[in-house]
Amino acid sequence: MKRRILHVITGLAVGGAEMALYRLILAFRDSEYSHTVIVLTPGGGLYRRFVESGIKLIVLDVRRSPVSDMLRLYRLMRTLQPDIVQTWLYHADFLGGLAARVAGIRNVIWGVRTTDVDGGCSRATAFVRHACASLSRWIPHTIVCVAEAARRSHSLVGYDTGRMVVVGNGFDLSVLTSDQSQRGQLRAQCGFDKDDVVVGTLGRFNLDKDHANFVQ
Repeated sequence: MKRRILHVITGLAVGGAEMALYRLILAFRDSEYSHTVIVLTPGGGLYRRFVESGIKLIVLDVRRSPVSDMLRLYRLMRTLQPDIVQTWLYHADFLGGLAARVAGIRNVIWGVRTTDVDGGCSRATAFVRHACASLSRWIPHTIVCVAEAARRSHSLVGYDTGRMVVVGNGFDLSVLTSDQSQRGQLRAQCGFDKDDVVVGTLGRFNLDKDHANFVQ
């Protein structure tokens, strides 16, 4: 019998956490685990990709109906009875983790996906992060941090260090390949001569990615 994993994520916008969840489910599709995803807000650039991949999705709208959808989230936890609840991003950690523990599920895994706790987010998100720090000794069994820097920065704002582990992003390198013709096409498209040395970085254009430091 497969172990049931229930993921709770804030939304399905195009982002690192969302892509990590997508890759994780596909990588374990033929394993002893079954995966269901609860999305707290509708829409998002990755929604269609999840659907077309056959991933089980349950979409809520906690912004529009916070009380009724929180009750629905609790009922889903009770009905599905997952072996593990894994939450992604602050709001899902808080709401999904709270619903899971009230429903009697102890195997709750939080996901910490950012290193910057000094800025770069709204007041509401900062408040939720503070609430998560206060509840980190009660709700999660384990807190998975994407990097050592994420573990360190969140421990400084009050997260329970005894529950924190670092698990970096995983990538299938077999699909990250190119040949000489593709290399030449890209260099020509960008205006590079054959003798130019090219150094680059991948990431969305956002202060969190620190492009200024890369250029410097």
